Amino acid sequence: MGELSSLRIRSSGHGPTVVATHGLGDDLTVFGDLTERLAESGFRVVSWDLPGHGGSWDVEVRSSADGFAALEHVVAGQPRPVILLGHSLGGYLSLAYAARHPDDINALVLLSTGPGYRNPRSRAGWNDYIDQAARKMTLAPGAGVLAHQADSAVIDSLPGLTVPVLHILGDGDRRYRDGAEYMERTLPRSRLVTITGARHSPHRTHADVVAKVALEFLSTARG
Repeated sequence: MGELSSLRIRSSGHGPTVVATHGLGDDLTVFGDLTERLAESGFRVVSWDLPGHGGSWDVEVRSSADGFAALEHVVAGQPRPVILLGHSLGGYLSLAYAARHPDDINALVLLSTGPGYRNPRSRAGWNDYIDQAARKMTLAPGAGVLAHQADSAVIDSLPGLTVPVLHILGDGDRRYRDGAEYMERTLPRSRLVTITGARHSPHRTHADVVAKVALEFLSTARG
């Protein structure tokens, strides 16, 4: 199996670095339109494939911790501080990274992201849901475990995250609505933007709107 050095990583543009992390079952190409707009607007965008996904298919996945370790590896190769952009699982990993390495981060842009659960039964229910959903996705065997939640570390860390946070959510994304509203109330410097007509992947269906909102936010968060 491949090591973290085998992760597929691409970069485009010049300027402050944005590390873009996709969600479960996707790959870096999901950010194509958004990456292009950010690069054209003066940012260097580093997008990559999670282990067991896309061009990182052969990178071994043993537990949910492997996703975080992979993000650490990608950020370690960049000039810091960086801006983290993440969709769904990618947003969750970005929150976890910001909590553990706050000095590495200028800002967070979250797309359709939840903060996890404190209740162990809720986490178990989530993990069961992920196992079922992963069976329908194009993933390396066992890679669905990347989206498992082992503890409440991310949601517990929210009050201490002082970096500016933009969270973009589709108004049809009911599964993530409560978590998004909770984060807006709990994160010290958070803004939630809801996009009409979008669901769980607004960067796919409403790329122009997402880019406009993200660029307005990032114009104040350049490193």
